[in-house]
Amino acid sequence: MTKLDACETKTHLRRDSEVPVDINDMARRLDIRRATSMRDLRVRTFATERSAFGFAKLYEVEIENSSGHHNLHWKLFLWFGDVRAFYNRVKRVRSPALHAFRKQASAIMLRGFFGDKALCITRLFRLLFHTLADAADLVAVCPAAREVLHLTDDFCQMEYPQDHRALLTIRQMTSVTSSGDESDTGCCICLGDAVGARRVALRCGHEFHEACICVWYYSKLNCPICRQ
Repeated sequence: MTKLDACETKTHLRRDSEVPVDINDMARRLDIRRATSMRDLRVRTFATERSAFGFAKLYEVEIENSSGHHNLHWKLFLWFGDVRAFYNRVKRVRSPALHAFRKQASAIMLRGFFGDKALCITRLFRLLFHTLADAADLVAVCPAAREVLHLTDDFCQMEYPQDHRALLTIRQMTSVTSSGDESDTGCCICLGDAVGARRVALRCGHEFHEACICVWYYSKLNCPICRQ
């Protein structure tokens, strides 16, 4: 049985269609999609301006989203001190979900301090982007992950594919309230039945876990069932 076949089972949830759009709900849903988009980012760093002693001082960082669905490309020009200051802000965000990232990032920065700084910058950003993408579904419930996402958004001047269209589409989502029936917890995207997970209804009326549909919206801005 495919995931879409599983959606043929009718749910029994009440849709709060008259509830106005909540700005916090919209921001959270956009953050989930934006974190997901980082999984396809490619990073390259080049030394540009050099001092009289031959040490690179200014770095050109190329960031590209080259997935089959999107094609975005932008550049940053950074001093290594800027990267170090950014890293220091990020490492102050404490959460068990970020423990592995902090450990790996610390090792990268230590090697960069004594070695190839361009390689250090590339590895740090790659690790950061992959960590946020892997934790995209946690953004909805983990304030620390969202804080790191926002720090990254500001520092890297992030560009997100079809971001305005996604905003308009997400704005049409409606929060749903469970009737208390355990059968109401399913989702045909993940095929899971996470009790207590936020659920939303799309404009077409089909319902999903909030995190699942926001991850889906990174690659396709339509309903997984009816394609509206």
